[in-house]
Amino acid sequence: MTDQTRINSFLRDLAVSSQWELKHSSLCAIAQFADVHGRHKAASLIPAILNILRHDFTEIENKREHDVYLSVFVKRAALDALKMIGERGNIRLTQIGQELIFDPSWMIRCSAIDLLAAVDDNVERLINQLLFAYQDEDPEVRKCCVRNLQVAFSSLNKHHTPLHAGVLNVLFTALTDPEYYVRSEAKNSMKRIVDSSKLANEEI
Repeated sequence: MTDQTRINSFLRDLAVSSQWELKHSSLCAIAQFADVHGRHKAASLIPAILNILRHDFTEIENKREHDVYLSVFVKRAALDALKMIGERGNIRLTQIGQELIFDPSWMIRCSAIDLLAAVDDNVERLINQLLFAYQDEDPEVRKCCVRNLQVAFSSLNKHHTPLHAGVLNVLFTALTDPEYYVRSEAKNSMKRIVDSSKLANEEI
C-alpha cells in the first residue's frame, strides 16, 4: 500500500459519520504513520483532524457513560496525532493547545500540553504556559508539565535567566509533590538538567 493510499484511507475513516471507535483507531494509526514516515507525509490530514476537534460530541455525551469516555479518547487521540504531524511554529495548533489546557478532562489537558510543547516556537511563552499549568490539581497534569518543562529548559539561552529560575523553582517544588510519580518525574528531570549542564561544561 502506497503512502497516498494510506492517507486516502485515513481520510475516509475520519469522515465516517458517528463511527467514533473507527475514528479513534484511525487517529492512533495516523500518529504511528507520522512517526514512521515523517510528519510531512501526514500534513494533509491536519484539516480533517481539526474537524474532529471542532465537533461538539453532543450525540455521544447524551448517551451512555461509556460514550462520554469515548469522546475524551477521540479528542485525545486527535491531539496526539496533531502533535506527531504539526510543525513547530504552527499558529493554529498552538492556539488549540492554549485553549485545551483548560479542558475539564485531565487527559485532554495533558495532551494539550504535549501538543503545545511540540508546536509552540516561542520558548518564553511556552514555559510561562507550562508554569501556569503546573498549578493544576491533577497530578498527571503536573507530571506532564514537569516533563515538558525540562525539555523546554534545554532550549533557553543565557539571556533567559528569570525563566531559568522559574523552571528550577517549579522542579524543586515538584520534588516534594504529594504524588510519588510527580516527584519521580521531577527527580529525573533535574538529573537530566544536571547531566546536560555537565556535558556542556565539558565541551567548553
